[in-house]
Amino acid sequence: MFFIIGTWGSRNRKIYASYQFFVYTLLGSIFVLLCFFNIFFYLGTSSFDFFVNSYVFESRQFFFFIFMFFGFAVKIPMLPVHI
Repeated sequence: MFFIIGTWGSRNRKIYASYQFFVYTLLGSIFVLLCFFNIFFYLGTSSFDFFVNSYVFESRQFFFFIFMFFGFAVKIPMLPVHI
């Protein structure tokens, strides 16, 4: 998408728009990556079966939810957070 916006963009600021798109999606991906790393270091594995069968405190679950929600809200352009 970065190259498509930069090459075939319709305005004079298409290079700026492509960099803005890249940085914005990168920040959304960092939220999801931090959540996955936190799950891995908290549980010791990345298996979803183990995640379902283990107990996680509610405050930690809320942290996981917020980071996953904002990360995926950017990745699947939801209305209030897309550019």
